[in-house]
Amino acid sequence: MIEGKLVRLRALRAEDLDHHVRWRNDPEVVHWATGGDPLFGPVSREAVAGFHEARLRDNPRSETTFTVEELADGRAIGMADYRDLDPFTGQATVGITIGERDRWGGGYGSEALELLVGHLFGACRLRRVELETWSGNERAMRAFRRIGFIEEGRRRAAVRVGEAWYDSVLFGILHEEWTERRATDGVRACPADHGGVAGAWHALPQRGAGPRPRTPVLSARPAPAARSASDAAAPPAPAADRRRTP
Repeated sequence: MIEGKLVRLRALRAEDLDHHVRWRNDPEVVHWATGGDPLFGPVSREAVAGFHEARLRDNPRSETTFTVEELADGRAIGMADYRDLDPFTGQATVGITIGERDRWGGGYGSEALELLVGHLFGACRLRRVELETWSGNERAMRAFRRIGFIEEGRRRAAVRVGEAWYDSVLFGILHEEWTERRATDGVRACPADHGGVAGAWHALPQRGAGPRPRTPVLSARPAPAARSASDAAAPPAPAADRRRTP
């Protein structure tokens, strides 16, 4: 497990299926995680079950999905993942979604993302981590910037939300930027792996008219649904090129 002060990242379990089905059929979670992408939800239990089963067999050397668990009571409150981990270039894409609305705005998502990034730079020795969101989720973008991510580019009008169009926004952070920021903040830059999460290699995937209630602090596009359970292959967070939600 990888633990912080508010949450821990633990290995995905078969019993987490119920949480994922509920989160992906919650309109608010779907909206803020993906801009309302129908690939993310609403979705049948059967469809999620096939995807979930495949995720339980992920090879952590290339991709892994974690459950975000609240330390105080052990409740599962969200998901985080990394994918497309390339050991040659030392980079991976991550995604995160806090599915429990009563935990939005409490710093849970920010800490979960920091734990994940710290793990990838530390135990996995990566050079670069990236994530993607949509331009309507301004709160998430502010949170990414506070953690140290830098906006690197946009795909204009790539996300449709109702009758409106928003940009798909790419953020990235380099190992040296992460280390420098952590040194400035006076915290350890790369927390070591605490064991119990598929060994030393872990990573993650996630996306998003009218007024809305509180938005989740973090919602980087969850894993896309392009892959099916048969080929072993958020809310949850996704990547623009390889959505892996069913």
